[in-house]
Amino acid sequence: MSGLEAFVAAQGMKMLGKLVQGQTQGKNLERRAKELKAQAGIEAALSQKKAEEIFNRGKELRSKQIARAQGGSTDTSVLATIGRTAQKSQRDALNEVYSGELSRSGLLNQAQVAEASADQERFGSIIGATSSVLDGYSSAYDRYSRNKRSGVRGSSYLHG
Repeated sequence: MSGLEAFVAAQGMKMLGKLVQGQTQGKNLERRAKELKAQAGIEAALSQKKAEEIFNRGKELRSKQIARAQGGSTDTSVLATIGRTAQKSQRDALNEVYSGELSRSGLLNQAQVAEASADQERFGSIIGATSSVLDGYSSAYDRYSRNKRSGVRGSSYLHG
């Protein structure tokens, strides 16, 4: 293999290595984005389920309070306690849903960042590979020009 062929092969390998590295990093970031999206769905479902449990416990507690009040009491303090219980269980359930939505939103934002980073890694690998090859050819041309001025012939310009 001549010096020129070796040089071209080395530049090709360097370019391929940068491209593969960028593609691999991009795939890893895309996989992370999918995991984050899946986790976001799980978080939302769990918070919804927990909110339903909170609401049902509040409903059960109100039923017990009404039963303790002997079913027909219209005492304002008893009715106020039952009303506060209903408000608290509804507020706690809504807070749980809101908390789940915040968590879901944060995870989806992280997934978007990972997807954008994957695209940047891929594009960056193309730019890096191209830059690396151009730099190599530029160095070879510089050596060739110096050797040509000094009268060296052949492919020895690649060896400095």
